[in-house]
Amino acid sequence: ADIPPVEEQLDFIMQCLPNLKVLGFLYNPGEVNNVIFLKHLEKAAKEKNIKILKASASKTADIQAAVNSIVEDVDALFIGNDNTIVSGLEAVIKTSLKAKKPFFVSDPDSVNRGALAAYAYD
Repeated sequence: ADIPPVEEQLDFIMQCLPNLKVLGFLYNPGEVNNVIFLKHLEKAAKEKNIKILKASASKTADIQAAVNSIVEDVDALFIGNDNTIVSGLEAVIKTSLKAKKPFFVSDPDSVNRGALAAYAYD
């Protein structure tokens, strides 16, 4: 599998939100692909002076608490191709809408479910 285009995704989010300072990232630390993705994201964000505020959810029942723990402290929310978070996407969407925080994804199908936008491989 290819890692999603981390730098391009971050550039896309910055085009949408030019004043982006803090990006919230939700992930399952048990999914190795997302831990690797997060390391790439943190490196790319550091080069652009963006702070990554992360929250983990090991199962779908933990997603609501994870998003609640960071939503007020971020300019936007973002997830990679995380199976756990995508499974409980509605909790993130509901919370992001209530807090009026944009929610970006790596999975285009998640836009149909309510995320603001996706930047991904075709």
